[in-house]
Amino acid sequence: TYHFDADENKVYFAHSMLYHPNHFQAFADRNGLTVRELCTSRKGRSVPCVQIGAGEKQIILTARHHACESTGSYVLEGMLARLATHPIPDTTVFCVPFVDYDGVVDGDQGKNRKPHDHARDYGNGHHLYPEIAAIQDLILENKPWLIWDFHCPWIREDCNETIYFPGPADKEKEAKMLKLSRLLEQEAPAEAPHYTKDNILFGTGWNTNANYKNGKTIGMWASGYDFVEYVAVLEVSYANAREITLTPDSCRKLGVAAARCITLLD
Repeated sequence: TYHFDADENKVYFAHSMLYHPNHFQAFADRNGLTVRELCTSRKGRSVPCVQIGAGEKQIILTARHHACESTGSYVLEGMLARLATHPIPDTTVFCVPFVDYDGVVDGDQGKNRKPHDHARDYGNGHHLYPEIAAIQDLILENKPWLIWDFHCPWIREDCNETIYFPGPADKEKEAKMLKLSRLLEQEAPAEAPHYTKDNILFGTGWNTNANYKNGKTIGMWASGYDFVEYVAVLEVSYANAREITLTPDSCRKLGVAAARCITLLD
């Protein structure tokens, strides 16, 4: 329920925590991160990308393939802050914080956009979105051993109010995802818990071939390359993780925990 003041004629409501590119630029400035251009979007905007370190081993982090999925951006913040202050030896981290950059700026929710959205544009000979072409080039050029993509599930209820990994179809990649999941279960803060039993393995729930009929995700496409050891897609609920209400700070703590998990992988 909302009561309008007598002189109030415009109010905006959001179903999740907002995270605009201005938030990210302020975060980058506070943490001494240099934001460069990944590519130019369909609407002529400069799509941001950040690099941490300059080692021979590569990691790529992405978020906002669906513009509305903003909670994961706070997790990404925590992860980048940790990696900036505790760099992984001999490692370069590339981060694309807004894959659907136009959608984020315009306030377009982005998911299931016709004929397909950013998250279904991988592996195509002709890309609808310049960001996806640029990310594929980044992956093929740098050959990362880990790709970690952040999403949010549906709005509410059931699995949508948990923090979980959808499993890849490749069984070897699934086993490695479960290893990462077990580490995150141990490292995650109480304010933003992750439980391995909440994961949705391929072939169960919504995670079936029918959900990918419009194209491949970054994980599905990248799993086809031997140099990619780990493909992680973390679904971070919009508001509630089981009985706990998420906040920007608790999501950042989850990101710090996720960064620690990377250092524990062999």
